[in-house]
Amino acid sequence: METCAELSDLLNLTNPHLADGCKYKTGLFMRQWKKQCKFQSTHTQEDNDIQLKLVKLYKDEAILDLLRNRLIGPEVFLATDDQANELLNNISQKLDQLKKDAELLNQTVLTAEVE
Repeated sequence: METCAELSDLLNLTNPHLADGCKYKTGLFMRQWKKQCKFQSTHTQEDNDIQLKLVKLYKDEAILDLLRNRLIGPEVFLATDDQANELLNNISQKLDQLKKDAELLNQTVLTAEVE
């Protein structure tokens, strides 16, 4: 019931991708639904897990870049020796963890491709 109401609302909208001002048609949504079903059937939970790990890896790389920028920024001159050493240790630890995560992710992807 709720789906029908949503679809009805969408069918009343003008399709901005068509120059003649036509409204959306049911066929468009049926094609999209079929494509989504096909996508879901070809992508496993393992694929989703790999993608989530890859996103985490990219985010961690961004954090590492921020730490590096802080190290070369002017605020490092205001830091105590202990603070600078802690920052260096954090960068080193994060880099080591990223290398491990990247290697594990690479092994997972290679294993999935073989299967």
